[in-house]
Amino acid sequence: MRKLQVYVAGASQDIPRAKAAMQALLETGMVEITHDWIPDIENSLPDEELTPEQHRPFAEKDVRGVLDAHVLWLLTPEYPSSGAWVELGVAVGYRLAKGSFSQQPVIISSGPKTTRNLFCSLSDRQFDTDDAAFDWIHHHVTAIKTAEALNS
Repeated sequence: MRKLQVYVAGASQDIPRAKAAMQALLETGMVEITHDWIPDIENSLPDEELTPEQHRPFAEKDVRGVLDAHVLWLLTPEYPSSGAWVELGVAVGYRLAKGSFSQQPVIISSGPKTTRNLFCSLSDRQFDTDDAAFDWIHHHVTAIKTAEALNS
């Protein structure tokens, strides 16, 4: 079986949460993470100390990770964050550019702030907790090969 490609978007101030989500997905043996952005955060200077030229490769890898994903899992930020919201926008824009809002990546959002942000309403599925979102992904991992399979 081809592995499900997932991009986990989250706040850089909440790395433990993103690490836990990625680790849980990888432990299923049925998921690949399209881009693990955490080492980029942990092994780099703070954003304010980087030049635009230094920022660009990090941003490009994040965007490529979203575009390569079958599923974007947004860990709705509980802290100020811009990157996770940009990644959600990339996923929504990509779907619209392909001519249909029902195509990949499937967008899943989770966390206590999911219902407090109007853009989370563009998610295909919303969950109050990360555990509930993981359970849903795990349950559907064999069925989520295409957006059509999810929406049938």
